[in-house]
Amino acid sequence: MEKKGCDCGEKKPQAEQKQPVETSPEGKLIENSGYKFACCPNCSTKYKLDTDENGKTKIKGLDDVDDIEPGTQIYCLKCGKKFTLPQS
Repeated sequence: MEKKGCDCGEKKPQAEQKQPVETSPEGKLIENSGYKFACCPNCSTKYKLDTDENGKTKIKGLDDVDDIEPGTQIYCLKCGKKFTLPQS
């Protein structure tokens, strides 16, 4: 039986294991008087939600801060925690 590879005792580097993408907590969706609001799950600060022409939920003046994570994430202006906007 033949061995493949060297016999020098060197350890081969193992393939890097990808860390699972950490997901942000999702804000609560609240409807009041025909308007939709997202609430920060940490401090309950309310943000008025708008829907763009593609049907994507957003908040005017705040951009998506994490392109890797699915959905739209923002940092709360009050407590600084990142959370995902709920889909309406």
